[in-house]
Amino acid sequence: MNRTCIGAAAFLLVMTACGNPYNDGVKAYNEGRYEEAIEHLKKVRRLSSEREDAEVKIAGAYFQMGKRAYEEKKWPQAIELLSEVSRNDADYQEARGLMGGSRYFLGKAALERGETEKATALLHLVRDDCEHHAAAQELLQGLTGESETEE
Repeated sequence: MNRTCIGAAAFLLVMTACGNPYNDGVKAYNEGRYEEAIEHLKKVRRLSSEREDAEVKIAGAYFQMGKRAYEEKKWPQAIELLSEVSRNDADYQEARGLMGGSRYFLGKAALERGETEKATALLHLVRDDCEHHAAAQELLQGLTGESETEE
């Protein structure tokens, strides 16, 4: 037997003995247990030929958790989770918009607390393709006389 066959046999033995991380990950994903899904699918990413689908599911899980954090107004958590969504993922544009919205709300809150520098920095990060861009620009205009978004 060559090393490839031995490696493949060992992989199959591990997969059989320990369950199937891909199937466990997909099941957890479909049931909305995204953190658990990521855990299982990261194992697949290292071990298997199902790597590409695992990557898509991992990005999807990060997107779903980030979207949930956004809906729960947990802006810093939303930004952190949504930043894990790849440019190649189908949800990338929506994730980018939600990150912009999170930055807008964080910037607005910082402004209300009198943290002008922090507010300015966050509001500059709201991109022009975000639904909150115009509102961010209006706040910036009132703060500094500026209305240009940094890319």
